[in-house]
Amino acid sequence: KLLEGLTQKNALLMREQITLLDHRSAEFREFHYAWGAIAGAEATLFGVDTKEDDMSPALAGWANASPSEALAWFANLDMKNDPTFGSLLKEHDLKHEALRNHLMRGLVHGLASADPDKAIAYVTGQTDAGNKAAYGMVRTITESVLRTDKPAEAAQWADSLSEGPVRNIAMRRVADRYVDDDPQAAAAWAAQYPHNAGVIAEVGENWANRDPLAALEWLTTLPEGEGQHAGMHQAVREWTNEDPAAASEWLATMPASQAKDAAIMGFTRRLAYEDPAAAITWAETISTNEGRTEALAIVGRNWAREDPQAAAEWAASSGLPENVQQAIITPERRRRDRDK
Repeated sequence: KLLEGLTQKNALLMREQITLLDHRSAEFREFHYAWGAIAGAEATLFGVDTKEDDMSPALAGWANASPSEALAWFANLDMKNDPTFGSLLKEHDLKHEALRNHLMRGLVHGLASADPDKAIAYVTGQTDAGNKAAYGMVRTITESVLRTDKPAEAAQWADSLSEGPVRNIAMRRVADRYVDDDPQAAAAWAAQYPHNAGVIAEVGENWANRDPLAALEWLTTLPEGEGQHAGMHQAVREWTNEDPAAASEWLATMPASQAKDAAIMGFTRRLAYEDPAAAITWAETISTNEGRTEALAIVGRNWAREDPQAAAEWAASSGLPENVQQAIITPERRRRDRDK
C-alpha cells in the first residue's frame, strides 16, 4: 500500500522510513525496484552515497520499466574514471569490474522480467566479449521465463537460442524444472540432445530422486557417449544417497561397459562417506586404468573428509601413483599445519 503512493517527489521521504530495514529484505528491495521504475538514474545513483545495496534493485526496476533507456545508461557508465563512484568503491573495497558486474545482475534481472529475449541477447554479448560473470546471469533469465511459462514452453525457448554455453546453461536449468513437472516429457525433450552432458545429467539426477529405475531405464536407451555417461553417473549417485543397497544390486546386474564404469563412479563417489571399503572394492572393478585411478582418488578424497588418518593410511598402501596419493592426503596436512 505504501508503494502505491510512491512518486518521484515523495520517494526520498519514503526512503527515510525504511532505513531500519535489512537491505536484503524483500520490502527494502521492492521499494528500490519501484523507485527505479519511476525515477531511473536518479533512484539508481542515490545508492552511491549509501551503505546499503540499493543500486542493484533500483537499476532492476528501471530496466523492467524502460529497458532501452536503462541499457543505454549502463553502457555509458564509466565507474573506473568517474569520481562519483570513488568513495563507494573504496568503502566496500571493490574493483570497478566487480561493482559493474553486481549492477549488471540487477540490470539483467529487470530486463529478464520485461523481455527475456532482449536479456539473453545482452548477456550473450557480454559472454562473447569475455565477461565470465555474465554466465551466471543466464540462470536469472531462465528463472524468469520459467515463472511465466510452463516448463515445456521454456524448453522451446531454450531450444531457440543460438548454440553455445549460454544455451547449454539455459537448457540445463529448464531440464531440472521440466522433470519436476513431467519426467517422461522432459526425458523425451532431453533425448533430442543425447550428447549434451549437462542436460542429460540434470534429467537423470532429478528423475532418479523420485524413480531411479525409470531414470536408469531411460538412460540405457540413449546412445553410448558423454551424455549417457554423465546421466548414469548422476542418477546412480542420487540413488546411492537414498538406497545404496538397491543401487548396488542394480549395478551388479549391469553388463560391463563404459556406461557401467560411469555408474560405478557415481556410486563410489557417494558411498565413500558411509562405506569407503565397499566403495574401493567397487572402484577397482572399473575397466580402464584411467577411470579406476580417478574413482579411487575420488573415494580417497571423500573418505579423507570423514576420516583423514584412515584415508591417508589406505592411500600409502594403495599402489596409486605418488601424485594421486598426495592429492588425497594433502588437505589433511594443510589442516594440521593451520591448526599448529
